[in-house]
Amino acid sequence: MKKIYSLLMIYCSLWSCTPNFESYKAKAEQGDLEAQFYVGRCYEKGEGIPVNKTKAVEWYQKAAEQGYAKAQKNLGTCYYNGDGVPINKTKAVEWFQKAAEQGLSGAQYNLGCCYWDGDGVPVNKTKAVEWFQKAAEQGFADAQCDLGICYHNGDGIPVNKTKATTWVSKAAEQGLANAQYTLGCYYYEGDGVLCNKEKAIKWFQKAAEQGHAEAQYNLGICYDTEKDIPGNITKAAKWFQKAAEQGHAQAQYNLACCYLNGEGIPGNVTKAVEWFQKAAKQGHAKAQYNVGNYHYNGYGGPVSKTKAIEWWTKSAEQGVPDAQYSLGASYYYGTGVPINKTKAVEWFQKAAEQGHAQAQYNLGICYYHGDGISVNEKKAVMWFQKAAEQGHDMAQYSLGMCYFNGKGVARSESRAVFWFKEAAIQGNQSAKRMYINCSIQPISHFN
Repeated sequence: MKKIYSLLMIYCSLWSCTPNFESYKAKAEQGDLEAQFYVGRCYEKGEGIPVNKTKAVEWYQKAAEQGYAKAQKNLGTCYYNGDGVPINKTKAVEWFQKAAEQGLSGAQYNLGCCYWDGDGVPVNKTKAVEWFQKAAEQGFADAQCDLGICYHNGDGIPVNKTKATTWVSKAAEQGLANAQYTLGCYYYEGDGVLCNKEKAIKWFQKAAEQGHAEAQYNLGICYDTEKDIPGNITKAAKWFQKAAEQGHAQAQYNLACCYLNGEGIPGNVTKAVEWFQKAAKQGHAKAQYNVGNYHYNGYGGPVSKTKAIEWWTKSAEQGVPDAQYSLGASYYYGTGVPINKTKAVEWFQKAAEQGHAQAQYNLGICYYHGDGISVNEKKAVMWFQKAAEQGHDMAQYSLGMCYFNGKGVARSESRAVFWFKEAAIQGNQSAKRMYINCSIQPISHFN
């Protein structure tokens, strides 16, 4: 669920100019306020006359100074966006305020946005909510949606999820895509309403069909989580594609996975790599790791260990344990970078602390042999134990050997045999031999 998005949009009046521009201009020159507004509108939009935003401002100014609310709002918009005048958010707020006090809902909403973002006025979320409320009560959909989100998050007003749902629903029913998406999130998560996945999908669908990227992604997730239902995985890929094409990084990653695994779409490694790269360039950590893998193995292009290191580093710095392990292994063996066992240990440590079994085993080896760090057999045993408990056969074998030799832990025949057996079951031949030997002769025989 997003919070309120900054300044959603500064609305302009959507009036059509009469084809007879000159007759309106004549009335405007005689002081007719509505005509002055329409002439400004025609100049702004180039309706019946070439666009001239400077003149648009002049005519809006004439009507605005005489109290014409629509002109005041549009003049505020010009100052806000710098159309026909230099940007001046303070003046924008002044004109929005004048129009808002006359009850113009679009101006009330715009003024609320300015207070929300601190544009031309200090940030004041309480005042923002007050103006959203006024506009919402007049049926202004964006204000209804934002007011609902304020109630949901407790921004500028106490949390009230019932009111949040009420206001967001009003906006959603008017067809506002962001409100439809938000309402879908409430139903999906059971947030302020009873959890109802069918209603969630209904509202995500409505927003998605209007091109709302986040809703398209969420709709894809809804179908993906029920991929056993015929046709759903195809629908998931379809919506991931739509969101991905709008630049949604997580959708790009998911679409790449669909291409990689041939789920809901024909498998295509080249396209998978393309979408992983798009997501990676936006900073998606797992995509960065995958791009590193492709450079390392030469999928979708020539092998480049150096580029692999670059992408793994980006991913590792964002905390992806697989990338941290790969980077550690690269430093340990000198693949794509000079050997640096101290750095190897640092990256193994980061991945190991996140539960990465291979990193835990490697870190144990480093402690056992003093590679990149001082020898510490107790810590070696600790990390072997963690990896062994996750089923890592070499860690199980190494832990068995520590018990067998009394290295870093008290010698124990039963514990050694236990871990040799666990590793042997997984096909570890060294462990199998030790298990057989220990079964024939007690550990004391090997002293």
